[in-house]
Amino acid sequence: MTQEKDTIRQDRSALDAALCEAGAIIKGKSVKCPFHDDRHPSGSIYLGEDGAWRFKCHTASCGFCGDVFDIRERTSGRPAADQLRELAQDHRPEPKPKPRVYPDLAALKAGVFGLEAAYVYTNPQTRRPDMVVLRCRDSGGGKTFIQARPEGAGFVMRAPEKPWPIYNRTRVAAADTVIVGEGEKCVHSLADVGSVATTSPGGAGKAGYADWRPLAGKVCFLWPDNDPPDPKTGRRTGIEHMREVAAILDKLEPAPRILWIDPETLSLPPKGDCVQFLALYGGDKAAGTNAVRCALLTAEAVGASAELRTVRDDAISGKRRTIPWPWRGLSEFTRALLPGTVTVLCGDPGSVKSFMLLEACTYWHSNGERIALYELEEDRAYHLRRALAQREQQSQLTDDAWVRANPEESKAAFARHQEFLDSFGRRIHAAPDQQVTLDQLAEWVDRQCAAGCRIVAIDPITAAAASEKPWIDDLRFLMRAKTSVRQHGASLVLVSHPKKGRRIGCGLDDLAGGAAYQRFAQTILWIERHDEPQLVQVSGCAGIFNTRINRTVGIRKARNSMGAGANMGFHFDGRSLCMVEQGKIIGEGNVEAERVEQAMGGTAQADDCDLRTGGVC
Repeated sequence: MTQEKDTIRQDRSALDAALCEAGAIIKGKSVKCPFHDDRHPSGSIYLGEDGAWRFKCHTASCGFCGDVFDIRERTSGRPAADQLRELAQDHRPEPKPKPRVYPDLAALKAGVFGLEAAYVYTNPQTRRPDMVVLRCRDSGGGKTFIQARPEGAGFVMRAPEKPWPIYNRTRVAAADTVIVGEGEKCVHSLADVGSVATTSPGGAGKAGYADWRPLAGKVCFLWPDNDPPDPKTGRRTGIEHMREVAAILDKLEPAPRILWIDPETLSLPPKGDCVQFLALYGGDKAAGTNAVRCALLTAEAVGASAELRTVRDDAISGKRRTIPWPWRGLSEFTRALLPGTVTVLCGDPGSVKSFMLLEACTYWHSNGERIALYELEEDRAYHLRRALAQREQQSQLTDDAWVRANPEESKAAFARHQEFLDSFGRRIHAAPDQQVTLDQLAEWVDRQCAAGCRIVAIDPITAAAASEKPWIDDLRFLMRAKTSVRQHGASLVLVSHPKKGRRIGCGLDDLAGGAAYQRFAQTILWIERHDEPQLVQVSGCAGIFNTRINRTVGIRKARNSMGAGANMGFHFDGRSLCMVEQGKIIGEGNVEAERVEQAMGGTAQADDCDLRTGGVC
C-alpha cells in the first residue's frame, strides 16, 4: 500500500492529471494555479527530496503546496486517507492523464486567457493544421506562447512530435525568395507589404527542432532581431538563433542561397525586429514595401566565401591581428596569438615556462591588451611577487632573507610598481587551495572571453582534477574552450608538462594529456633547459653570430606560420628572471670564433647566474 502510494506521488503525470482536473493550465513546470483567480502562472511544479512531485502556488494569498493526494483532496474533498483506502480496494495502475480535447479552433482559443493571436501552421498538402501557436498576454504585460496540436477531431494543448513545421509553408512553396524572421508576428508584418516570410516555432534556441526542408534551393534572407549583448554572457540571442538557422540551411540539398540582413544597419531599437522596422512607415504599404526592398539590398551572402570575406575585412580593419610575444623572433615564427587560437607551452620542471608566461602576460597587459590569467598553483601574491621581480629586474625580491635584510630597497621597489601590481593583479585568478575541474575551467574561459579578454591563459592545465577518463575530459574541455575563443576572437594559452614516465624526447606525442591538445592546438612550444650553457650559431636581428644559450624554445607546431620545426635560442637571466631571445638556431657555435671575438673585446653572452643551483622553475 505504502509502495503504491509512493509510486503515484513520484509519477509526474499523476500530478499533472490532478492539476488539470482541478482546472490548472500547465506549461512545463509553470502552472496557473486552479485554487485562485490566477491571471498568469504563479505556481510551479518541483521534485522533492523524497522523490515526490509537488505543486506550490507562490502567491501570498493562496500559498497552496502539496502532492497529488493533497490536490485531489482540495478538489474533491476526499481526505488522503479515503483515497488510500480506495487504492487498497483497487490495485489497478493509474491511467495516464488525458489532456483536455477542444472540439475546434474556436474552443481552443476560448480556453486560453489573454489570447492575442492564434497562428495556424497549415499543411500545404492536407490543408489541415499540423500545429497551432497561441500568443497570450498576462495581466502583468508579459507574453507567453502555448503550443497545440490536432488530436482526433479536435485539439490538445501539447506540441506535436518533432521535427516541427515551419510557418507559412503554402506561400513558401510557391515562392523563390523567402525572408526568415523570428516569430509569426514578423511573418504577418512582412506579408502585409508583399513579402513571403517564414519562421520556426518556439523562438530562439529552437531552430534545430524544426523541419527547414521547404527552403531547399530557394533564396533565403535571414533577418535576426537586434538583440543587445547580454551583460553577463555577451551573447546576442537573436543573432545566435539566426546563425543556427544559417548552419541548418547550409546543409540542405539543393543548397539555398543564404543572405544575412544586419539589423544594426537598419536603425532598429534594441530588441527591434521587422515589425518595429515597418512600424516606422506608419502603415504605408508602398513605403514599407520599398523599405523592405532596400533592406534586402544591404544583405550579404552567407557561406564559405562569406566566411573568408569576414576574415579579409577583419584583417583590413585591424580587428584580426596577431598579438606579439615580448620576443620578436618567436612572434614572427609562430604568429601564435591570432584570434580564435590555442597555444600550448610545454616543458620539464625547471624549464621556466611559468616565468616565460608571466613575463609575456605582464608585457601584454602593459601594452593595453585585456588578459586573464588563471594560476592553479600558489596564490596571487606569489605570482605578483615574481612579476615585481621581473619588472624591477631583481630576482632577490623573491627571497625572504634578502627582503628582510634590505627592507628599504624592497619597499622602494614595491612603491615604484604598486600601480602596475594593482592593475595586473586584477587580471590574475588563483586557486591554490582547491583542485579545479576541467569543466570549471571551461566555464571560466567562457566568462573571460564573453567579458572581452583578448588573451586567456591557464598555468598549468595539467593541475586540473582528472576523472577516470581524462582523455574524454581533455577533449571536452578543449572543444568548448576553442568554441569560446573562436566566437569572441580571443586567444587561449595553456601551460602543460611532458608525459609522466617519458624517457627522452620533446615531440608532440610526449605532451601530457589526451591527444586533443596536440591535435587541436594551433601552436605548440617546448622549452628545454640546458644544464650546461650551449654554444650555438643563431640568426637574429644582429645577423648571424655565435652565442651561448641556456634555454631552447622548440616550435613543435605552428599552423599559422612557417616556423614549425625551428628552434629558438634563449638565455634565461637568473638576475632578472626574464627570457632574452638570441635568435633562430642555425647550427653549432664556432668555439675558435668565439675566442677571437672575446680577445677583440666583443660582447660575450651575459652570465648564466648558475641556474643549475638556483632552484628556479
